[in-house]
Amino acid sequence: MTQIRVDCDQCKGSGYVRVSLDGSMKCGACGGTGYKTPVTDSLNIPKLETILKDKIAQIDVRIQRRSEPSFYDQTQNIENLHGEALAYEKIIQLINGERQNL
Repeated sequence: MTQIRVDCDQCKGSGYVRVSLDGSMKCGACGGTGYKTPVTDSLNIPKLETILKDKIAQIDVRIQRRSEPSFYDQTQNIENLHGEALAYEKIIQLINGERQNL
């Protein structure tokens, strides 16, 4: 896919051109409307925490399944999964630490 960066005369912004199915080309910054959509930096912390906890639960199930007797050595895979779960736990701890500092 070829991406072309252009300056839009309507919104005075810059973005990649998007080509729709009918062949029309639209500005990537404003979508052809002339108004740029504001970029919000807000983050839904409770939703992020829920998603991370769900991922940790899925990883725990995968670890249990790989810990069962198998013909193949699953030690490295299990260690990788533990590392991934630990990273998610650290993020949750950082989120909770920031909440306490507010």
